[in-house]
Amino acid sequence: MRHRSLLIVTPLLALLAPIVHTLGEFGISVTNGAVLVFLIGPVGLALVLGTIAAVLYDPNDRSWWRPLAVNAVLTVVVALTMDVAFGGQRLIAAALPFTTGLPDLPRRLARLTIVLGVATAWLAAVHALRRHFVSIAFTFALVLFVTATTAASVTWRGLHARAGRATNASTQPVVIYLIFDGMLGVEGIDRRSPGGDALYAAMRRTLDGRGFRAYGKAFSRHSYTEKSLANVMNFVVDDDSADRPAFYSASDSRVLEANALFDSFNARGQQIHVYQTPHLDFCDGPQVASCLTLPSFNPVSAYMDDAVEKDASVAAFFKTLYAHSYLLYFYADWMQQVSPVPFHGVAVPHLDVYAFVHWFDRIVDDIRQAQRGDVFFAHILTPHAPHLLDAACKPQRRWTTPYSLEVHGTQPQVERNRLREQHDGWYNEQASCVIARLGTLLDAVDHVPALRDATIVIHGDHGSRVSSTRYWEGMSGEDLVANYSTLFAIRGPGVATGYDLRLRSVQQLARETFGRTPQGAGDAASSVIIESPEGSPPLEASMPDFSNGRPTVTWTFSPPDATGPSGRVAMAQAAHP
Repeated sequence: MRHRSLLIVTPLLALLAPIVHTLGEFGISVTNGAVLVFLIGPVGLALVLGTIAAVLYDPNDRSWWRPLAVNAVLTVVVALTMDVAFGGQRLIAAALPFTTGLPDLPRRLARLTIVLGVATAWLAAVHALRRHFVSIAFTFALVLFVTATTAASVTWRGLHARAGRATNASTQPVVIYLIFDGMLGVEGIDRRSPGGDALYAAMRRTLDGRGFRAYGKAFSRHSYTEKSLANVMNFVVDDDSADRPAFYSASDSRVLEANALFDSFNARGQQIHVYQTPHLDFCDGPQVASCLTLPSFNPVSAYMDDAVEKDASVAAFFKTLYAHSYLLYFYADWMQQVSPVPFHGVAVPHLDVYAFVHWFDRIVDDIRQAQRGDVFFAHILTPHAPHLLDAACKPQRRWTTPYSLEVHGTQPQVERNRLREQHDGWYNEQASCVIARLGTLLDAVDHVPALRDATIVIHGDHGSRVSSTRYWEGMSGEDLVANYSTLFAIRGPGVATGYDLRLRSVQQLARETFGRTPQGAGDAASSVIIESPEGSPPLEASMPDFSNGRPTVTWTFSPPDATGPSGRVAMAQAAHP
């Protein structure tokens, strides 16, 4: 009787272990209603397999086929667990690389034949242990389940629950430091595009009317986040390499270990409160007082918009994360077919945009309770693509992610222009949503006495990247502005208000504002680093003067014949007739 009970439970523990680990890792409660509905399939399959094994099991039966059948069922359980935990498609492709080049049908037959052969050999081996295999299988499943759930819990607590509040002894003015990922600079907005005029007017009205010094022609020297922000945080203006900055942890590429900006706050005795996403970790470097991480991958978190169909989003979540699992991928795909699919085609990391409004409201609520000496630092993955939100911050069915329009293939130029206009319009709507929410924050700041002399810094990390290409081959002046123009605005004690039209990189502006060191970087501060495909060295190009989303002069790009000295890229020539 004991062995039969173990046989019923063993498949359940084994199959649920990797699933529960995934849910815990991303902060999704197993008791959530949508999750429970999704788990009906895996739980039902596990119970069916366990029941079959229990019915077949009879220790008093001396026939050969019963123990063989029980072990066959448990072998299926092991195979399914491996498929869910490691991805069956990935495992087979890695173990049988010689089948990759075969035509579709021969490849499938070859892989099926080999897998059946391995399963037969495995079954023969475990049959020799038939008297003890039930206990062995249960012990393995139990250890797997406990290990997986414990590891997930530790990961989630370490990344997300490190928040606290202590009385701040510092008398320094409050600092509010907001990074809006993918936010174009004011003059980078193409006012000819749909909604461009409205976005430009809203941005000028919000910044000019609130006492900011806004740098209309600010830009980032780098067009991707990890490079741009690492250099901003460490006041580096002359990083011309293609390498990932050394400021990141060697053991976890998400963790920004070196952070001179945070060091400067800590040196003044200020308490840093961080609001981040799992994509980039600012909390495991210099000391912070509190850290909250948006559960970006969680389609049913409290920050998700109530209008989103959560059942379908859970299916999409599993389908994306388990793309290499035969069992869960096809099951999740089937679940999407039998229920509405508002997240159809949306990759898991793009849930940040859906959570923006509620997440930003949480940040605003905390800032309202500011004390002297507090620093509120937030990296917000909006208006970064996909551009799902309209100007009223309501989610729309817009799934594509136009990092650059080259991802759509090699359409005729007229089609590429149409796509650009469409995505510019969508971007402008989402950016307008962000600016509107920023206005609510500034309203709150103006009504809190402790924030009257606060320093507020608002900037982006790169442009909208709604462009024809991110590579220097074929890049136009408009592409350059779309990729590199980004917002920078600041207000606070000693900051002269106004609209500054000088070309300045955000790396340079951060250094001048917080680095307390002279610029002294020469021409490096007015240039950008442009990628090249297939691992070729990047190129350094001068950033042209720009307005209304395009250079103010004719800009042509002439790459040099060779790179410069080791560690530096050659300066490309930009013609300004």
